[in-house]
Amino acid sequence: MSMDSAAWSSLYKISSARDGKHGFSLESVRRILSFAVPYRAKLLIFIALSVVGAFLAVATPVLAGQVVNVIVARGAVNTIVWLAVVIALVAVADAAVSLVTRWYSARIGEGIR
Repeated sequence: MSMDSAAWSSLYKISSARDGKHGFSLESVRRILSFAVPYRAKLLIFIALSVVGAFLAVATPVLAGQVVNVIVARGAVNTIVWLAVVIALVAVADAAVSLVTRWYSARIGEGIR
């Protein structure tokens, strides 16, 4: 069993206990959140970057669909080239956001003790 599946299995067992006890009490949640307090700013930046990354990930297929629509409608080649440039810029922005998001994730994860 891999480390990930073992962790998910343990989490599932805790959260679906049938003995009347819930896996997470309010006290446990408060304790977990207390570890995050010193990293509030980094967490907010991380979440914001994750949202931006999600939008950029969706933008590429939407723009590719626009390229297909222009081609089917026998639109101007300039429009296709412009959309291709925008897709390339979105890909570069997505890579940059992804890199910074991973950096923040690592910094937060390494700092919590």
